[in-house]
Amino acid sequence: MRFAGSVFFFVLLIGLQTTIFSSLPCTLSLYDILIPAVVYLTLFRPYKTGFPAIIIAGVVMDILSEAPPGFYFITYTIIFLVFQRSKKYFHVLNMALFQIVTIIGILIEYCIFSLLTSIQAVRLDMALHSLQTVLMQVAWAVVTVPLFYFILGYGFKHLDQFVLRGLKPGV
Repeated sequence: MRFAGSVFFFVLLIGLQTTIFSSLPCTLSLYDILIPAVVYLTLFRPYKTGFPAIIIAGVVMDILSEAPPGFYFITYTIIFLVFQRSKKYFHVLNMALFQIVTIIGILIEYCIFSLLTSIQAVRLDMALHSLQTVLMQVAWAVVTVPLFYFILGYGFKHLDQFVLRGLKPGV
């Protein structure tokens, strides 16, 4: 049930990412909104439910996007593997650390994208535009990641209560 809840959150975020956020103008260009969910599942959820859901999200995003093949799968897997080892430092649900780790995840995604697209000729105007995009995405992350933190925490807290309680009526 926890796995299904994780996949449900990813499907919801994928829907938002591919329909609403992809049509925003460049100045409102948000980062990949699945990264906070990947970080949250990596740091605060069990391995058995988080990793398979992250793999499914990466494959689905690769199918739906115009990014280089395997980009999202590779990115989400690397973020998971990098931060899985740092789980022991996150005993307490700390929003500031979550925000920092999410921004690092966004930068990891940008680095992977740069490596995958480095085959193309790099021009100065492309590099400046990329830098501007990354800075805009990091700024948006500083503002919006706390909201994602609260939404994911609230949603998974209620999912856990539902799993523990089952279908029994609450008293």
